[in-house]
Amino acid sequence: DARTNQTDATIVIGGEDVATYTYVLDIGIASEPVAVTVPIVLIGLAEGSHTIAVTGIDELGNVQATPTLYTWIIDITSPIPTISGIPSDPTQLTSATVVVGGEDVVAFRFSIDGGTFGTETLAADPLILINLTDGVHTVAVIGRDDVGNFQEEINAVAASWTVDTIAP
Repeated sequence: DARTNQTDATIVIGGEDVATYTYVLDIGIASEPVAVTVPIVLIGLAEGSHTIAVTGIDELGNVQATPTLYTWIIDITSPIPTISGIPSDPTQLTSATVVVGGEDVVAFRFSIDGGTFGTETLAADPLILINLTDGVHTVAVIGRDDVGNFQEEINAVAASWTVDTIAP
């Protein structure tokens, strides 16, 4: 099934000898016959799976025996990333290799110590932090799925640790 984050759809109908058609969205009631030159316009569809069944009709009134089906999934929910590889707290390490993952997370943006969120990074690429100074450090991440849903910055997932390189 195709996935999208679009809740509106315009579906163009065609086919050999098709003059008009009827359609059923999900498990609804069939439309009145529509000229093949007029697309189906769907607005404000809910998140989840949708199926449209289109039945073609030729100029003589012959009706297609089996409707043509198309199913797609609307996904407007952003994924929630996970963070691993955070150093122990406290640590003497001045570097860290942070791995961002999570269900449906294909990319992420990150912020260090309350800074702005940077450019998009693929989830397959670890976040390598170097030259960390003594003190508390926080990495915050927001995730994106494969249809473009990005988590809002206000809902970022964060982890903190303290770098302490000074001997007692």
